[in-house]
Amino acid sequence: MPIDNYQAQVTLPFVAAVVIASILVFGVAFVAAQRSDDVAMARQVRVIGHALAMHVAEVAHDQESVTIWDEAVLNISTSFDEKWADVNIGTWMHDFFAHDEAVVLNADDRIIYSMADGTRHGAETELGPGIQAMVGKIRGIVAAGGIAAYREGRTQIPESSIWRSCGIGRPSSASCRSFRSRTARPT
Repeated sequence: MPIDNYQAQVTLPFVAAVVIASILVFGVAFVAAQRSDDVAMARQVRVIGHALAMHVAEVAHDQESVTIWDEAVLNISTSFDEKWADVNIGTWMHDFFAHDEAVVLNADDRIIYSMADGTRHGAETELGPGIQAMVGKIRGIVAAGGIAAYREGRTQIPESSIWRSCGIGRPSSASCRSFRSRTARPT
């Protein structure tokens, strides 16, 4: 058998089969890796979403520890005491819960107390549109009987509105609550 005939009948089909098999193996490996990446990415998105949801729920719960406190209602809603607010809301929320900011509004939605990174700021701070929308939502919930629903046990948190954003270069969340006495004592 001449060499040319041997190459044509055996070597070239063998080489072609190896090349085709290699392409198929690499193609399957590539597709499998791509699908694995997609599955891993979807799982990571779910984990991060769950972690953010837990964080948002924690922020609202953290706030509840202050907003239903009778002493807070006296020092914020009844007669505003800025020093008390700084120690018991701003600084305490920052130190104990690691909240980056705390803002207290009056009945006219004007800022009467503001804390950022553990430091009190003046009332000249302005609310962003997302926070303004939350405040409006809370005012609506209160007007629609949100406080009564809490006191009657129909909801766990008296009223709260959650806002999430990435506008500050990292994921962030905000929660808006009104100050209401847990014991419903007249103040």
